[in-house]
Amino acid sequence: IAIAGVIAMRPKVLILDEPTAGLDPEGCRSVLQNIVDYRAAHGPFASRKELLRVPRLGAKAFEQCGWIKTPVCADYTTHAFHQYTMVLADDIDRDGLQAYLKERNVPSMVYYPIPLHMQKAYQDPRYKEGDFPVAEHLSKHVLSLPMHTELDEEQLSYICDSVLSYNKK
Repeated sequence: IAIAGVIAMRPKVLILDEPTAGLDPEGCRSVLQNIVDYRAAHGPFASRKELLRVPRLGAKAFEQCGWIKTPVCADYTTHAFHQYTMVLADDIDRDGLQAYLKERNVPSMVYYPIPLHMQKAYQDPRYKEGDFPVAEHLSKHVLSLPMHTELDEEQLSYICDSVLSYNKK
C-alpha cells in the first residue's frame, strides 16, 4: 500500500486524502492502525498554522508581480494544497516558464491541458470549441507548482524566486 511507503519515509507532515478508499475491511484496519502508530511516534499531522503557511507564502511572494493570480485561501479556512495552481497573464508563455523552471530543477505541471468538453472521452455533438470560454482560457494559462507542507522555507523561496525571475530575464 502506498501509504505504508509514505509512512516509512517519515515525512515531517502527513496529509491523507481518502486513505482507505477501495480497500477491504482488513486493509482499512491495517491502514488506520499505521496512521495511529505514525501519530504516536511522530506527533499530530499538519496543524492549521502549517497548512496556512504555504498558500500564504505563495500569495505574498506573487501578489505584487501582476502577471500571476494565485489560489485564494480565506482567513477562516485551511487548505492542504496538492496542486498549487496559478493563472498566468495572457502575455506569459506558459511553456517557456515551465521550461525555465525545469532548468532550475523546479517541477511544474499542467494537469488539464485540454478542457473536458474537448477531450475525446467527453465529446458531445452539442458542444464545440468556444462553448466554454473560461475552461478553454484556463487550460492554456494555468500552471501548478510544488507548494506543500513538506517544503521548508528555503525551498519555497527558491520556487517563488525562480517563477518571479522568469519575467525579468
